[in-house]
Amino acid sequence: MINSKGDTVQIKQIKELKFISIADRLFFHSYKVGYLEILHQSTVSLGVLNLLIDAYPANGAHSYLQRTKGTKSDLYFKNQASYYFVETDNRLLKATPSSIKKLFYDHKKAVKAYLNENKIDFEREDDLIKLLTFCNQLDQKNSK
Repeated sequence: MINSKGDTVQIKQIKELKFISIADRLFFHSYKVGYLEILHQSTVSLGVLNLLIDAYPANGAHSYLQRTKGTKSDLYFKNQASYYFVETDNRLLKATPSSIKKLFYDHKKAVKAYLNENKIDFEREDDLIKLLTFCNQLDQKNSK
């Protein structure tokens, strides 16, 4: 980290660090999961954990195992996104149909109907944002 004077700063109590803001992006830290980028902020927010994993070449073999002296071989990686719901108390739940019903238990019927009508893909960011927008609106209507 860099302070306002441009000096490097060391964080001594890293366990107390929960949120990091970099430019216009917000990250949440969980010791169980890692750093999640917050994609949608509301009563229940959406976070994503992005991991680079090795991707096998078309022939199915590990490219790094095929390397021999004098030959070149590429390593392939792909992004693996895992989505999580973040509650106001910073508790994380993997984004699944059962977790969204649990989070919005008071609106279970409406959530179930929405899931059936909209065929939500729990591995697509835009689907999850639409779902959370709908569910968070249900909570806001109840609180009025």
